[in-house]
Amino acid sequence: MDRFVIACALALGLGACGSGVAPRAAQTETLAAVRSAVGAGAAESPEAAYHLELAQNGVAHAENQIREGDMQEAELTLQRAKADAEVALALAREARAQTEAERSRARVQQIRSGGL
Repeated sequence: MDRFVIACALALGLGACGSGVAPRAAQTETLAAVRSAVGAGAAESPEAAYHLELAQNGVAHAENQIREGDMQEAELTLQRAKADAEVALALAREARAQTEAERSRARVQQIRSGGL
């Protein structure tokens, strides 16, 4: 019986130790996703900027959770923030593609109407 109690205590202790590790990989991936979104011009498109802001707020919230020792919640918050950053990146790329397409259409129209 004593061995059982000791084994349970050790298992609980090891589980607590495992959950106390900061989610560095998730943090690094999320920050990289945020930087990519910023680099793609997410701040210039209203929809993309909204998701970029969500991602940045998520990173800040996760940092607070890490400081408070809530590593599991921090990991989940970082996953959500990474997803928001990826949405911001996709929306920024879409906005840029639409702008380029509109410029191309305008140029084609200009050429068709005889002006170079």
